[in-house]
Amino acid sequence: MIGTQIRHRLLWVRRRGLRWAFAVENGGRAYNLTVVAYDLLTNGMAAGVGRAMAFPGTVCQLTERQLWRPEDEAGSLTAPIPPPR
Repeated sequence: MIGTQIRHRLLWVRRRGLRWAFAVENGGRAYNLTVVAYDLLTNGMAAGVGRAMAFPGTVCQLTERQLWRPEDEAGSLTAPIPPPR
């Protein structure tokens, strides 16, 4: 059996305002899905919000949870970033 070594497949991309979320299938021995969410800021930069592992029965729920997560809960995106030392 010859494999292609492709172990990831994009399932979907969803958006709510500036918040984007996408789900990726991860193949291999332990099949699972990864849901990643980020905010696309008005200056073109992206800020990571969350990443969660899901299974087929929970991927829709986790995607919706990432899209509706408040910014303060998502890593204090509204708080100022301290200057580097």
